[in-house]
Formats: sequence, C-alpha cells, structure tokens
Amino acid sequence: HIYVQPEPDSRIYENEAKGATLAKLAGIEIQVMDLINLLCGRLPEMPDGSVADLKNDPNDKNVRNLVVYDMTGNVIQNVSLDEKNGIKAIETFDSSGKTIYNAEFTGKKEVSGFVFPGRIFVRAGLRQLKLALRQILPNTEIKEDLFVLTSQPAGVKK
Repeated sequence: HIYVQPEPDSRIYENEAKGATLAKLAGIEIQVMDLINLLCGRLPEMPDGSVADLKNDPNDKNVRNLVVYDMTGNVIQNVSLDEKNGIKAIETFDSSGKTIYNAEFTGKKEVSGFVFPGRIFVRAGLRQLKLALRQILPNTEIKEDLFVLTSQPAGVKK
C-alpha cells in the first residue's frame, strides 16, 4: 500500500501500490513504482525483454540519450543523460508511440554520497505534476509503529 498526505490537507489517501497509478491523485497515468524510482533519480522499471541503445545527442555534446525498445522494436522510453550519466529527462511511450508522460529533473542534491533530483516536473498531456524534494534523510531510524495502522483515522478516503 502507499499512503499519501498532501500538505496542508490533513486527509490520508490509501491505495494498493502494486500496479497502481497516480491517475486519481494527480490525473497522470504514471505507475506508483515508477514515481518512486523517479524520486530516487532512477529509471522506471523496464519490461522483460526490452533492450537499450545509448546514443549521443546531436544537439548537445554533453548529453546522451538512452533509447529503450520493447520486444517488438517499439521505443518505450527515451532518457536524456547528462555528462555524469545523471538523468535529465525521461519520455515514456505506449506501444503505439504516443507519449504517456515525460519528466524533467532539476536541482540535483547530494546526500550521503547519493544524488537525488531536487525537483521533478511531470507532464502527461495537459496534466502537470510538480514535485520538490525538501528533505532527504538516508539511513534514518524510523519507528515501526509508523507502518502500523490499527484503525482508519477520521477523514480517510480509500
């Protein structure tokens, strides 16, 4: 399950994380696990049997593009990488070649040797989602009771 508590709204939204998308929360058909990978500055999971090709960007010598193909040869992702192989942008396509969403990463932050995007801007058609990572606490102790919900608090929507 994934629990989201938008600020300053005090309501908690719960959803099954496996296979879930952010369509209801943000109006964008992005898988929750893909968003978690984006927040960590990683590529979304690639389907089994997909292959990738690394190409130089003809417009910018400091940028390379990782083009990911499905088993039938259709482009399913185009990832722009900076000179240190950090992700600058991702565009994800469906099997017909139509863009599902694209994401741009800015304001890199290094925390305990890990590099995270400071901001992520996701677009899907006319819908937009802007995410800013305010604080990153790696290897922080977390109380186990934060993961135990004994009863639904008032205002919970499922």
